[in-house]
Amino acid sequence: MAQTCAGDPQASAASLGPRTYPPYSARWAKRFGGPTDVPYGHFRQASESLHADVVAKIEVALDLPPTDLRVERPPVERLRLPSEPFFAEAESRSKVASVLRAFACWQQVGYHPELAQLAVHIMCVVGEERATFQALVSVYRMYQLRDYFQGPNTEEALWRDAARIWDAARLKFPDLACAFVRFNQMEQFQSTVVSLLSTLLTETYSPARQGFEHHVRLLHFLLLPAGRYYAQNPRAQLRRLVLYIMARHENAFMQCSSESQVAAMAKEIEHFVQVDDILLEMLHRMHRFQGNNGMWPSALMAGLGAFVAQDISSPLGLGAHVLGTFAGAVAGFAYGAWKSAQWTAEDGGMYRAVGHGVLNAAEQSIDKMKSKAARAVGLS
Repeated sequence: MAQTCAGDPQASAASLGPRTYPPYSARWAKRFGGPTDVPYGHFRQASESLHADVVAKIEVALDLPPTDLRVERPPVERLRLPSEPFFAEAESRSKVASVLRAFACWQQVGYHPELAQLAVHIMCVVGEERATFQALVSVYRMYQLRDYFQGPNTEEALWRDAARIWDAARLKFPDLACAFVRFNQMEQFQSTVVSLLSTLLTETYSPARQGFEHHVRLLHFLLLPAGRYYAQNPRAQLRRLVLYIMARHENAFMQCSSESQVAAMAKEIEHFVQVDDILLEMLHRMHRFQGNNGMWPSALMAGLGAFVAQDISSPLGLGAHVLGTFAGAVAGFAYGAWKSAQWTAEDGGMYRAVGHGVLNAAEQSIDKMKSKAARAVGLS
C-alpha cells in the first residue's frame, strides 16, 4: 500500500478532504480552473509517449500497478499521502499519476519527488486533475523553477537564492542573523533555506505533529502569493515566504546557547514548520506591507521635499519658487521610492541600483538649488 500519513484530526469521505478545506479548494479551483495556454487534455494525451522509465517511477511512487510489465520497477520511495479516503483507492491515485505524466510531457523534468509531492497536496485540496495540473504549471512558471529542476546549474541557483535570503535576513531581521553569526552557523542557515526552497515546503508537513489542514494554509501562500510580482525577479515572493518562516523562530534562535542548538533547530525546520497564528499573521502582514509600501514613503518625502525647496527658493522670485518647489517634490518622491526599494531588499539589487542613481541625480539638483539660493541671498 502507498504510505498514508495518519494523524489528521478531521477526515471526511468527500474528495475535497476535511471540512476545513473548502474555502481553499474553491479559491484554488477558481484560480486554476480557467482557460490556459497549456491545456491539460493535450499534454495528457501526449503523455502516452512518455519514456517508460519515468512512467514506472510515477507508478511506484503512487503504489499503482505497472502499465508495462516489461519495465523493471525502479527503486523509488513512495510518496507520503495525506490520510484522506480520496487516496485510498487506486483510481484516485491514478489521477495524480495522470497529472505528473502530463507535466513531465510539458516540461522535460522526468520524475521529481518534490514536484510529485506538491501535486499530491494540491490534489488533496482541489480533488480534480485539471486544476491540479494548472496549479503545478502556474507555480513552475511563476517562480521559474526550471532553475531548480532542469539543467546543470540547479544547485548554484538554489544557493544563490539562499544567499539573497541571508542578505535580506540581516537587513530585516538582524536578531535572527545575529543568532547564526555568533555561533558561526551562517552556512547552516543557508543550508536550511536551500532545503525549504528545493522541496517547495512539501517536507515541512508532519502529520504526527499537526493536521494537514494547517499545512494547506501555508501552501496557500506558495500557490497564490500576494504583493508585487516582477518578471525580472520571479522568485522574490518565494524567498520572502521562506525568510518569514525562518523569522518566525527568531526569538527561539536567540535563546540558543550553543552552535549545536542553533543547528538542531534549523534542521528541524527543514522537516516541520509549525503553522500557527503567529506565522500566519506574519505572512498576512508581509503581504499587506508588500502591497502598500511603495507609495506612502514616496508621498511623505515628496511633501517634505516640496516644503524644504519652497523655503530655499523663496528669495529667487515667483518662477524660481514654483520650479524649486516642484523639483523638491520630485526629489523627495525619488528618495522615498529609493527607501521603499531598500525595505524590500530581498527583491534584488536591481531596485537599489536604480534608486541610487535617481537619488544621486536628486541630490545634485538640490545642491544646485542651494547654491543658487545662496548666491541670490548674497547679491541681495
